[in-house]
Amino acid sequence: MKLLSASRRLLVLSAGAVLFSALGGCASTPLQPQDTALLVTAADLEPFGAALPAHFPTFEQSSKTELLGSIELEYQFDARAAGSAYPYLYSTINRETTVSSAVAAYGAIKAGLGIADIEARDDSERFRYGDWSYFGTLLHHGEARGFVFYMRDELTVYLLMVSGMHMEVDQLWEQLLLPRLEMLNRTRLSSR
Repeated sequence: MKLLSASRRLLVLSAGAVLFSALGGCASTPLQPQDTALLVTAADLEPFGAALPAHFPTFEQSSKTELLGSIELEYQFDARAAGSAYPYLYSTINRETTVSSAVAAYGAIKAGLGIADIEARDDSERFRYGDWSYFGTLLHHGEARGFVFYMRDELTVYLLMVSGMHMEVDQLWEQLLLPRLEMLNRTRLSSR
């Protein structure tokens, strides 16, 4: 299976969640700088060798959604329409109101990735964070072409998926992902 088609399936699942939220009467607003700082963005991948199109912000989508006290920060970079040389990135943070809601959100991510039939090597032993976490190296014909990381820590669920590029995962974890997780642990997401 193509890695891009698996990414599209994940995108469809995400769109379904957004539609469900929209029907539930949630409020969606642009991300604020303090919110964006918690998410990995396309510009953050540039030092790790990511090729970005000249006007890459036009390929970015982000939002902050609030529903029944829960908050979701979402960021997506999808420049595949500009050529296959560019990575795909999806990052989201959910701050739930109860542990059971956070467990359900974590389970939904796990189920969604299973349905998408994404080929990944489980590297969870190397990279752990929070109460539950999963780290997988995405494979395309046996070669590393990205990664997926998701975790739950108390009321917070975090997902980061990068495909279409190879990078030194240890360096990315230490320099990019772990500092954001630690910042998120010290930060309380707030309403508008």
